[in-house]
Amino acid sequence: LDPAFLKNAERTVVLWGDSYAAQLYSGLADAQHEIGFRLATFAATACPPLMGLSVASRPFCRDLNEATARAVAKLKPAVVLLGGNWSWYAGDKLIDLSGPVPELDRTIQTLRSAGIDRIVLIGPLPQWGEGGLPSAMRKYFFRYGELPDRTHYALANFKQVQRLDQQLQTSAAA
Repeated sequence: LDPAFLKNAERTVVLWGDSYAAQLYSGLADAQHEIGFRLATFAATACPPLMGLSVASRPFCRDLNEATARAVAKLKPAVVLLGGNWSWYAGDKLIDLSGPVPELDRTIQTLRSAGIDRIVLIGPLPQWGEGGLPSAMRKYFFRYGELPDRTHYALANFKQVQRLDQQLQTSAAA
């Protein structure tokens, strides 16, 4: 890590996760300039930010997460954001959300042991059905004659995502 970057670590936010977490980068980068914080991103496709998790299709994940944890510990940011395609990992049985997730517990403990107190677990991001959000809004408009301010219209697996979000909250609180 660049020593100049380390100098202002108390105003640093780390985004750690897979490509789903990386989707948040653009919005965070905009906020970074408005609010005035430093942003570090550690992201790899199909590699959840879970210490000790082995992903057969992504053999580098375990080592990458270990290296990321060391880099984040050295950086000592004010906030660490953990995000991933939790629906996919749960559906693919890589993680079991029926109880505490040991890999999540280990990740949080590793960060806390490094002196990082503010850890934010980002729940499932919206995944729109066939055609994506633009198609869903076009269909909504033709059906109702207006566009909503907020909606879950055409959101893929909405009830499942709500359950998953609750399970992640429970696991993170444990």
